[in-house]
Amino acid sequence: MQTKAIWFLFFFVSTEAFGFRRAEWGGLGTGNMGWFGLAQLMLMGIAAIAVPRGLCYLYRNRRTAIGSTALLIGLLPVYLVFVTILRAALASDISFGEMFRNLLSAKGLIFVFLLAYLISLKNGFKTALNATSVFSLVSAISILIILLFQIETAVVTSSTSSDITRFFRALFPTGFLVAVGWMLFLSRYIVLGGSTNIVASMLCLCATIVQFHRSVLAATFFTILAFALWVIFSKRRGESPRKLLVTSLFITAGVSVGFIVSSTNSDLAGYLFESINEFMLGSGNSGHRFNIVANSWSYVVSDTFGFGLGLDWERVEEMRTYLETSFVAGPTLDSSYSNIVISSGIPGVALYLMFVVSMFRLSSIKAMRADAPLQRVFALFLRMFLIFILVVGLGTDIVLLTSASTLFTLLLVAAVSLQNHRLKKRFSK
Repeated sequence: MQTKAIWFLFFFVSTEAFGFRRAEWGGLGTGNMGWFGLAQLMLMGIAAIAVPRGLCYLYRNRRTAIGSTALLIGLLPVYLVFVTILRAALASDISFGEMFRNLLSAKGLIFVFLLAYLISLKNGFKTALNATSVFSLVSAISILIILLFQIETAVVTSSTSSDITRFFRALFPTGFLVAVGWMLFLSRYIVLGGSTNIVASMLCLCATIVQFHRSVLAATFFTILAFALWVIFSKRRGESPRKLLVTSLFITAGVSVGFIVSSTNSDLAGYLFESINEFMLGSGNSGHRFNIVANSWSYVVSDTFGFGLGLDWERVEEMRTYLETSFVAGPTLDSSYSNIVISSGIPGVALYLMFVVSMFRLSSIKAMRADAPLQRVFALFLRMFLIFILVVGLGTDIVLLTSASTLFTLLLVAAVSLQNHRLKKRFSK
């Protein structure tokens, strides 16, 4: 019961009360502690207590590629603090208070060892996947309720624009969780079946799409394509009827969207055309996404000798200047890749490449052949999740500042547990 309470607290706090947090609830950094700020402090306190056990778990699993990657990511704050102190000693003017505040804003990094501890417990892997599934569904319903009834909260931002490529957009702290939800539920359905799983997947997919975040939509498109290819070419017995249903759903959805676009002079048609045109030309907001990575890399190599800024961050003060220069000497909400480069430099880039390679190998068809059903579900999900984050990382942050980073960390540690299950099964034969 205590473990379930911690899981609830983790998801409740990291998603800003599933998008419902109001200003009067308070919170850290808002000027009003309130009861929600106390909940945040409670979670951080639990995370601090769990550091030794979580560190031990990751250290024991360091001999695998994914295990060593997770351990290094867990220790990344040590590197960031070291670089910051070095910069402060040489040239920079940064206080320890500012350094500590920036470290706390790196949400994913401060919960690595708590999540490792929770997953290391008996049935921790299963509990983690179940909690992620349940709360992704709760988040999907929350998004639809907030949009449908136009509920105002302190953490949800919706906007409209005369720019056809941004005619509507809604930003939810639960956006990444529902994206994970539709992939996880669909993987469950393909492997295990169950009408509940396919319905939940479609609900989470709907909540993902209605936000009209272009990077997310692009990532969703490529991930659906990957699922379709898996369904077509995978030859596992017992999954054929479910594959047929999934294929039918994708075809039906594609035909429906195509019919709507071709038969109406709707904004959707213009939205798709202008978004694709902007991407192909590398102009506008799309061009900014690529330029910020290039500019961050140039700055880190020339001004920090490739070590990165650590926690010595600048912030976006003038939006127009930031958009025109496609750069700020600090992490932003606009790019995972830029944030990795600017904060941790070449070592951070190398660590992220280690993560990508190890996740790719862990989720290969060959690797999952002997998996138990639950492990096979997660392995299939990991392959699709990897495709999703490689695309979505171009347009939003999921590794450092946002609530998405906590879920990114959770799935990283769960991947370590998957590898651990496989090793135990191999040695028990």
